[in-house]
Amino acid sequence: LDQKKGTYSFPAHKILVSLSYPIYKNVTLNLFEIFQSKKIIETQINQAGDISDVELPSTHNINLTCQINNLFHNSLSFNIGVFNILNTKNYYGYAYSVGYFPMIGMGRELFLQIKYSL
Repeated sequence: LDQKKGTYSFPAHKILVSLSYPIYKNVTLNLFEIFQSKKIIETQINQAGDISDVELPSTHNINLTCQINNLFHNSLSFNIGVFNILNTKNYYGYAYSVGYFPMIGMGRELFLQIKYSL
């Protein structure tokens, strides 16, 4: 069993690119992308001790949020957005463990966050 191979379930490269653009005084539009390079998952060991691998492709997750701050005398803020706009299929492996198939991650997500300061 190759001890290093267990770490392949982590991408070799992960890049985060972020852009924030103020639209109005208290409104900001945020766009960010997370790129992860391909991963290799060890799925099983057969009776001969050979390991079966699954190679997972690289992924691009693009997220868009809009922040609205300082409403009603600076006490109320909103954050609304979409994570994983492209609905990219993300798979995760079990690092340092063999015999498990990749687990699928979340798809597209819509969210609304409301903050109120007393």
